[in-house]
Amino acid sequence: MEIQRMRTIYECLRLIKIADAESELTYNLIKGLCDGGKVLHVKSGKKYIVNYDDLLRFLFDKKAS
Repeated sequence: MEIQRMRTIYECLRLIKIADAESELTYNLIKGLCDGGKVLHVKSGKKYIVNYDDLLRFLFDKKAS
């Protein structure tokens, strides 16, 4: 079984900023992707726990429209 990398929205942003310090991604953009069902996530109270690999796949898959 493969363990999924589940991260908070803020942790996802931090990891993306490490790879690209000038990234324009925002908390609200990722939250909107979660709310719209575009990215796998779990909501615990008010906190979003996002599947980091699914987020990257959605954002950077060249086939995505």
